This record gives sequence, C-alpha cells and structure tokens, in this order.
Amino acid sequence: MIKAWLTSAILVVSLELQAAPLTVVAIESDPLSLLDPLGKPLGSLSRDRLPQLPLPVLSTNELDLVEVQLDGRRVWLDRMDVRLNQGAEVKMPCAKLASGTADRSSGATLGYGAGCAKE
Repeated sequence: MIKAWLTSAILVVSLELQAAPLTVVAIESDPLSLLDPLGKPLGSLSRDRLPQLPLPVLSTNELDLVEVQLDGRRVWLDRMDVRLNQGAEVKMPCAKLASGTADRSSGATLGYGAGCAKE
C-alpha cells in the first residue's frame, strides 16, 4: 500500500517539475547586455532597473539566447548572463558506426545516442 502511494506521489511531483515553464530566476552579470535575435548588442540595463524575478522566458534560439520582455519590449539575453530554473538540453548528433568498427567490448556509451534511431 505504501509503495503504491509513494510511487504515485513521485510520479505527480516529477510531472509537476517537467511542466514548469522556463523562467529567469537570477541575473549573473551587472550590467545585463540586451541583444537582438542574432546576438548583436542593443544596449545594457543595470541590475537595479530590472523588474521583479522570475521573468518568464518567451522563447530560446540556437545561439543559446533566451527572449524575455523588459520595459514593454522583447529582448534577448545570453544564457551565460542569467540563471534559469531548468538546465539546457544538449543536442548531440546521431553518429552511425560501421559494423566493422563498432566497439563490442562496451554495450553502451553513457548518455550518448539516447534520442537516435536504433538499427
């Protein structure tokens, strides 16, 4: 009985954590650089002029920038300048090994290829 309750409680908590929207929870640099979607500097903003945290992240891009709304305008911030409530997902390229060069001594490589198609 307790195992079933504990399992369901863990499942509910993990689903809640996954459903949390991405937010900026801390600012790591002062002044904070404001960027355009291509990473070009638009200006800077001192930490004391920033709105209350957390700030909701509107979108992200492949340059490791996050889009937020500051003072009524949408700007991009470098992930190195802010701390987010969730870590970044690292995308790895899927590699195909030739059958003659496959490593048979090791059954797996830690974490690599998790999202790749199995052949």
